[in-house]
Amino acid sequence: MTPAHPLSPATITFVVVFAIVYMAVLLRNAIRDELDLYDLVLLSAVGAIPLAFVLLPALAEEASLLIGVQFPFILLFGGLFLFAFLGLYRLLHAYAKLHRQVRVLTQEVALLSSRLEGADAGRSPPASQ
Repeated sequence: MTPAHPLSPATITFVVVFAIVYMAVLLRNAIRDELDLYDLVLLSAVGAIPLAFVLLPALAEEASLLIGVQFPFILLFGGLFLFAFLGLYRLLHAYAKLHRQVRVLTQEVALLSSRLEGADAGRSPPASQ
């Protein structure tokens, strides 16, 4: 099946160049250990999904017919939103974990502070000479 709207060579070139540069930057950050493997896969989908839709338009058309949507770009944006929400969920989960850790550490600091104050109060003042 041929796509209803063939893509121009400029569009294909732009998407391919974007995907290559974007994934190269992600890979460089992963090699530098600034990005873990889960984030690498999640963020690389932002470049891979449009690349798949541009390079395989017949597959995108078939997928849209199979799922029952009128236009393939709806699947494209739906897939991108899915990965964006997965990333947001991951950030919120990490935030909640850090929030719990901060609460526990604050309580531990308060306990240590009260112990130190109690130990200081139990000591006799230094003898003046």
